[in-house]
Amino acid sequence: MTLPAPVTGATLAAAGLSRAQKAAILLGLLDEQAAGPVFDGLDEDSVRRFVRAMAGLGRVAPEVVRAVVAEFLAEVETAGRAVHGGTDAARAIIGRHLGDATAARLLDEVDAAAGRNVWTRLAEVDPADLAGFLAREHPQTAALILARLAPEHAGRVVSLIDLEVARPVVEAIRRTAAVPPRSVDAIAETVGRTLLAGRDRDTAMRPEHRLGSIFDYASGEFRDGIMSYLESSDPEFASQTRRSMFTFADIETRVRRQDVSAVVRSVDQQVLLAALAGAERDAPGAKAFILSNISSRMAEAIEEEIREMGAVRRSDAEAAQSEVIRAIRQLEQSGEITLVREEEA
Repeated sequence: MTLPAPVTGATLAAAGLSRAQKAAILLGLLDEQAAGPVFDGLDEDSVRRFVRAMAGLGRVAPEVVRAVVAEFLAEVETAGRAVHGGTDAARAIIGRHLGDATAARLLDEVDAAAGRNVWTRLAEVDPADLAGFLAREHPQTAALILARLAPEHAGRVVSLIDLEVARPVVEAIRRTAAVPPRSVDAIAETVGRTLLAGRDRDTAMRPEHRLGSIFDYASGEFRDGIMSYLESSDPEFASQTRRSMFTFADIETRVRRQDVSAVVRSVDQQVLLAALAGAERDAPGAKAFILSNISSRMAEAIEEEIREMGAVRRSDAEAAQSEVIRAIRQLEQSGEITLVREEEA
């Protein structure tokens, strides 16, 4: 039996292979199932280099193939260290070879495949941080970002922006419907990378509906200040926005009596108490409506607990009322309740 030729450095040297040709040989050894994911991960330039390298090889002697495999395994073994994964490791490796911009884009694609696109990540940013960042951006940019965030998050963010700064942002929200979704995504990716590095359905909303849904979760002081400005600068748009809003005070006209119990059950007891305590000052009609449509014993117990709570800070009450609004919206979306339409109210 003839023994195979020994694998030596001289074998490869004599073959005169480039690193691209060695890589082509290794890829050529893989079957279709194993090679598929590798090629899927290559960009067009890399595939082009593979084709050129493979085309220039001709027939490769078995001993050269073994030498290439042995060299590859030796390099892996010589590295002698564990491979540490994670986003930071991927960013560092890709950045070294393809540049930081490409690394950021590829990692965004990975996040998107895992359900964590730039909008998901922006939704996790602390409202104060996002408010501070958007306040320094061009009003149109800030408007595009706010118009795509979940209304409750956008409401918290916009409440933290100074009224003078927020006014041109609100003006710009009216014009967001004309901006193509792909352009909005591109702007968000830029903002997201800058900020994070240091609902598709919602995009179809008309600007007044989008602004109204944001105001559902904004503080009363901010909402009143902006609405006052809109009513003086654009009464028609202000009227359309007001019709789209659903605040705690609207509960008595928009929630059906038979659905009040479902709303009460869906909200944490302490949240409900804080919301109703604040409603004594800001929305007494909504409080009376809720208590009159649950059992008298439960209503009496709630009234007693509210008295025992004492004064509730306005900010805490508004946060609790936003939770109640969120619960109502979720019940509506799930079909468990049906809200009274504006024209019916």
